[in-house]
Amino acid sequence: MKTKVMVCWLSFCAVWGALAQDPSISSMTVRQRWPWSRLVDIDYVLTAPVGKRYDVQIQLYNGDTPLTVTEAAFEGDVFGVTEGARRIVLDPSKIVNANGSLLTQFRVQLDLTEPDLYLIADLATGQISKVFGADLESGAYGAIVTNLVHGYPTLAWTGVTNDPVYKTTKMVFRRVPKGTFPMGIGGGQFTNQVAISKDFYMAVFETTQGQWKSITGSYDTYFMYKKADIRDYRPMDYSAYDYVRGSVAQGINWPSSGTNVLAGGFIGKARAKIGDQLVLDMPTEAQWEYACRAGTETVFNDGDPAANVIAPNHLTNQWLNALGRYKWDGGAIWNGTTWTQPDFATAEADEGNAPVGLYAPNPWGLYDMHGNAAEFCLDWYTALPAGKDDPIGPDTGTARCVRGGHWWVAANGCTAFNRSSAVPDQRYWYAVRFTAPVSR
Repeated sequence: MKTKVMVCWLSFCAVWGALAQDPSISSMTVRQRWPWSRLVDIDYVLTAPVGKRYDVQIQLYNGDTPLTVTEAAFEGDVFGVTEGARRIVLDPSKIVNANGSLLTQFRVQLDLTEPDLYLIADLATGQISKVFGADLESGAYGAIVTNLVHGYPTLAWTGVTNDPVYKTTKMVFRRVPKGTFPMGIGGGQFTNQVAISKDFYMAVFETTQGQWKSITGSYDTYFMYKKADIRDYRPMDYSAYDYVRGSVAQGINWPSSGTNVLAGGFIGKARAKIGDQLVLDMPTEAQWEYACRAGTETVFNDGDPAANVIAPNHLTNQWLNALGRYKWDGGAIWNGTTWTQPDFATAEADEGNAPVGLYAPNPWGLYDMHGNAAEFCLDWYTALPAGKDDPIGPDTGTARCVRGGHWWVAANGCTAFNRSSAVPDQRYWYAVRFTAPVSR
């Protein structure tokens, strides 16, 4: 796309190369907070169509010499930016090649780019490919749907379900836009307005058994389906938080240890497979519900206001039947008298958990957020802080958050707001759905 490029010295700004109808950056200023702070404020105004989102590419120079910065050097309005007055904050201590010298000809250049919509990570080669809205609309990646449910705006890549590589040797991520949502609305314990302040990526599928094998070299699951073409496409479904991320005893304790994970754990191995190009992790509980809802405020993420889990819909549920595998929709076996679990070693295709992508996606193209396998979240299980941006829970606890429900529970355990928990070292029917922050 054609963009307006703006270059700004500490005392002078220049703009060139734009067409009148293009989105543009103007009124750019660069000011250090010195002497009270080393931080540098980069203020600018984005002129663009209402609601249109852009990423801002930042290049720093000292004279004609490009400066290299770490990803952590910038905070603020960098990704998914909409029109208006915006600010980026630069920490100059994270300029790699400044070598402590005075930058006498320091200047900043900003460029606008279209944000990607999906990422594809190749678990064999480590290659990361970006997919843009225009790519999908051209038909290059197969089927898409728009306005998927009850008028909620969407552009979902449904063709992702048709190629087995996206469930085995590759992993596909949807970019989730930042925003605010009423967490817990529809029957949950909380009705707080919670802000997710940054775009992030979320895997469109729960991590499958095939992807687990591609990352670790072997299977390690509960359901040992007899045929590989049945097994590979099912979620990796029998794990523990500590097993995939690392334990407190090993020095891994979200949030105090941040994004650190055990190198030999599953997440550590997954990061290594793609050369640490994405900081793969679990979502926070707030990120999980925000992504599950995808702008909806209903019991399920289909956006249907009639959907409910009030008796008799708390057990079998006509709305959930279209969205995910649960006890009354093939998860368990009814013998006329009692429910029984499928045999873990001989389960067939229509028993236990379901192949990922079998049910309808939410408006953002995420599958199986309701039922199938319960999904780990980063946070310790406790009451959430009220009215807080990007809540991350406490530093300590006894159980970690689990969301989404699974194949052995009733419909009322699979809503967008239902919460459960798991002792960190307890293996059960839990899965991992990867997230990653958006980076340059």
